[in-house]
Amino acid sequence: MNWFVGINIPWFGAHMYGHDIGYNQLFPGTIPYLNTNLKEIQNQFGSLNGAAKIIRIWLFEGLEGLMFSSSSSFSPQDIVTGIDKSAFIPNVCRILTEGEKNGFQVYFTLFNSWDVEYPPQPAKRSLLLNIINDPRPFITNALSTLLSNTGQHPSISGIDIMNEANGLLSGGGGRPVVSEPLFARNFITPIASEIKRVNKNLAVTTSFSSNQIDLAMSFANSTDLLPVLNIIDIHAYHPTTTDIINYFAKIEDSARRHNNKKAIILGEIGDATSIEKIPKNAEQEINLLKTYLDKALDVTYINGILLWALDYFIPSNKQRIIDLLASYM
Repeated sequence: MNWFVGINIPWFGAHMYGHDIGYNQLFPGTIPYLNTNLKEIQNQFGSLNGAAKIIRIWLFEGLEGLMFSSSSSFSPQDIVTGIDKSAFIPNVCRILTEGEKNGFQVYFTLFNSWDVEYPPQPAKRSLLLNIINDPRPFITNALSTLLSNTGQHPSISGIDIMNEANGLLSGGGGRPVVSEPLFARNFITPIASEIKRVNKNLAVTTSFSSNQIDLAMSFANSTDLLPVLNIIDIHAYHPTTTDIINYFAKIEDSARRHNNKKAIILGEIGDATSIEKIPKNAEQEINLLKTYLDKALDVTYINGILLWALDYFIPSNKQRIIDLLASYM
């Protein structure tokens, strides 16, 4: 994997989490945002002026795009029975086509671990846990269709199976619902294997939060996952340049201790420990981003860095940020 800079466009449209690309059975009657705003893909990609190589986009956040054995009154026994072919699949294909037109590679994220907790929604939690405990119906009835339509597309670069997986794992900072070995063996391995079966060249990973460097290293380098995960994706949100410098030192130290041989990417970087905390000082924001980029270049096995969504930065800084990213291409 060659050095790259990129940007997250996690979902299209403001506050469209869970229903931007496809229909969501948990939001009955809601029209997918892209169905009535198709130009949004072109506008988002075109506004970057080629200042990124890879765009990271979330797919099944909030369980969007999946069809379940019940359409309402979900029970713990409900399983994935299909995928939304009327909106979700066509819109995902449009994203890849538009990415190819603009010279971008697309890095998809399938699920979001924090759906187990935020916002509290018992049906969503039970459905996601069913998928985690037994992913076979998801693989057979949904993932296979997604991959048959997208897995060989020239603009797809990789798949993050679970955003910030530590939100599910014991010792991971969230509400532990599964042990690392079971999560690796029963969930990650079969999904990663199916992705690799369709396209062996895709980068496959599961990402981890900023404060979970050791967990990310040990998990990706475990015996179960060594053959199926070929990159490590760690996120980074820090409020000062000193914090950023210390963070990269921790990555290097952890990589040595775990004898890591895998490429590392920073799949999300931001200005603070919370993406909601936006500094008011425009120069500070640019300096923090420049520090991230410079330090990433200093560490030989860090292969890429993806800025969190531009909407979370000071609006007047947008063009400066795009120009800065372009200078590191």
